[in-house]
Amino acid sequence: MSFKRANDDSAQLNRLQKRRVEELFTENIPESDAKLLSNGRFACLVCKHNPIFDTVSMLVVHRKGKKHIINAEYKGSHDLEIGNLIKKRQHEEFSATGTISTVSKKMRPS
Repeated sequence: MSFKRANDDSAQLNRLQKRRVEELFTENIPESDAKLLSNGRFACLVCKHNPIFDTVSMLVVHRKGKKHIINAEYKGSHDLEIGNLIKKRQHEEFSATGTISTVSKKMRPS
C-alpha cells in the first residue's frame, strides 16, 4: 500500500530511497536476488514472475516461502550448469588452439 506525499520534496524522496536501500542491506539480501525499483519498491529476481513488494519485510516473508525456495534451488542449479558449460567450452578451445580467449565471441569486434 502506498501513500501520496503532501508535497513534491525531492530531498525527502531521496532520503526515503536511501533508507530503503539501507534496509535491503541490513536484511542480508544479495543484490542478485532483489532489485530496488525506481518507485522505491522491491522486485524478486529469483522468481520467474518477478513479484513486486512495497517493503523489505514483505520481501523477507516472500523469500521464506515455498515457491521462492524452489525457484532459488532451480536458479542455483542453472547457474552451476552454465558455469560448467563455460568451463567445458574454454577447455575445448584450449585443447584446439592452445590459448583461452578472455573476450566472449559475442563481444569480439568483427
